[in-house]
Amino acid sequence: MAAGTEHPSSGRNWARRRDSKPSLEEEDQDRISCLPLDLIEMILRRLPLWEAVRTSVLSRRWRYAWTTLMEIVLDESCAPSPSQYKSVTDRLVKIIDNILSLHRGPMEKFVLSHGQL
Repeated sequence: MAAGTEHPSSGRNWARRRDSKPSLEEEDQDRISCLPLDLIEMILRRLPLWEAVRTSVLSRRWRYAWTTLMEIVLDESCAPSPSQYKSVTDRLVKIIDNILSLHRGPMEKFVLSHGQL
């Protein structure tokens, strides 16, 4: 279809002209990826660690954002679920190892508070 032609079923302008600006809807489809890094960090600092890690799925830009957090708190909310193959301690050690190996930058605070240890 040529630029500016209408789609037969909708009667709307199907293709955007080269000189036209994207619509507000097109520009705002992924607002979360456009947030400044300092704002992303402020958001992540207010979340428990396990929720901050879960934000990795939001966008590529958020994928490893949690790895620069300066405070890591591992408490009961980060506890691994019981497994028939590994003890809670073994699984917790694995989680800590993964967190520390992925972490980038300085760390001002590391807290490990778990009743199973």
